[in-house]
Amino acid sequence: MGQACLTHLFTYSPNLFGVLGMSWMASPALQHLGGICSPPSVADSEILAANTGFTSFSDSDGTQVLSSLAELVTAHELGHSLGAPHDPNTAECSPSAAEGGKFLMYTYAVPGYSPNNYLFSPCSRRAMSKVILSKAPLCFEEEVGIPLNQCGNSRLDPGEECDPGRSVTSNCCTTSCKLRASAQCSPLNHKCCTNGKDPVYKLILLLSPDPPKREG
Repeated sequence: MGQACLTHLFTYSPNLFGVLGMSWMASPALQHLGGICSPPSVADSEILAANTGFTSFSDSDGTQVLSSLAELVTAHELGHSLGAPHDPNTAECSPSAAEGGKFLMYTYAVPGYSPNNYLFSPCSRRAMSKVILSKAPLCFEEEVGIPLNQCGNSRLDPGEECDPGRSVTSNCCTTSCKLRASAQCSPLNHKCCTNGKDPVYKLILLLSPDPPKREG
C-alpha cells in the first residue's frame, strides 16, 4: 500500500457497524496522515496504512446490496480519500430536490434518484482540487494500456447488458455479459429485478431519469 497512491478494498464481508464504506480523509497539508499519497506510519509498533478505504457489497445482515448503490458508496469514499468532506448545508452544495437533489458527498447516503446524486458538489471539487494540486507530484503516475470495459468486474460497462462478476452460475447473465434468452434483467445489476423477470423493472426504466453524462 505504500507503493500506491490509494488502495481501496472491495469486500462482501458484512460490517458490524452497518456501514457500507469507510476511508481516510485527505488534506492539502503534506504532513497530514490520510488519503491519497499518504505514506505508511507507525502506531504502537504497527505499520499504519492511511491511504486506504473500503466498500462492502453486503449489508449488516449479509444481504447483497445493489451494485448501483455500492458504486455510489465507492464514489463517496473516494471523495473523502481525495480530500472532500461532507457537503455543508448550503444552497450551493446541498440543494433541494427541485434543484437536482443532494450531491455525492452529502452527509447521508444518496439513493441515486436525483441527477446531483452522481456528481461532486462545487464544495467537493474545490476541496479535491487543493489536495490533488498539492499531493499529485508526490505519487501520481500515468498508466496506459488499461481497457475501460472489462466483462467480469460486476459493473455495467458500455456495451454490456449485465455483468455477473466471477460467477459462472448466473441464470440471467452469460459470461460474455449478455442477458440470457429467458432473462430481461439481472438481479446483480438492475433494480427491482427478481429471477431475471420483473414487470416493475421496465416501469422503473421508463420513470427514472438517466444519470447525467460525465465530461472527460
